[in-house]
Amino acid sequence: MRDARTLMVLGAAVLLAACGTARTGDPARDFGWKVYNTPGPMGVMGPNGPQGPAGPAGPQGPPGPAGPQGAAAIAPAPTVREVSVPKEWESFSNVTFDLDKAEIRPSERDKIKAVADYMQQNPKLELGLAGYTDPQGNNPHNQALSEQRTKAVTEALVQAGVPKNRIQTAALASRNRNCTENTQDCYAQNRRVEFYFRNQ
Repeated sequence: MRDARTLMVLGAAVLLAACGTARTGDPARDFGWKVYNTPGPMGVMGPNGPQGPAGPAGPQGPPGPAGPQGAAAIAPAPTVREVSVPKEWESFSNVTFDLDKAEIRPSERDKIKAVADYMQQNPKLELGLAGYTDPQGNNPHNQALSEQRTKAVTEALVQAGVPKNRIQTAALASRNRNCTENTQDCYAQNRRVEFYFRNQ
């Protein structure tokens, strides 16, 4: 009985000793816990790192819808381009007329013959005639008179051997005056038919 009491006392002493050494008041030591304190202020942000390489291009998107149809182009007005002619041709550039007349004067017929000869020597050329009047008279009268003058020169050229399909004409009344003074000498220069040439 005494031995049993002795064992009980010794057991209680060992248990108290074990309990006394297991509790230190430091949870990290007693239980292996980590204790975190209140976090401090955030530090200054570091600089940005270098930009990475660009990624590969994405796939091509579908084609967009067709745009509205544009306006049709307007063809430029046909023109007769003047080309260089021999030096001796300069004196034959214009056929002139009397006041309010469309008849070709005898002094002008050599000019028409020279033009016809030149056209026959150059079968690939096309001839343009531009008829004019002086500014005296009203526009309807001058328009009709300039048409009569180009018609008279055309007929004379055809008679001299120039095919009519190689001749283009324009009647321009008193426009594009080659002399702008209001004198009789200047008016005499305005009453004219001019010659132009171009390749067919």
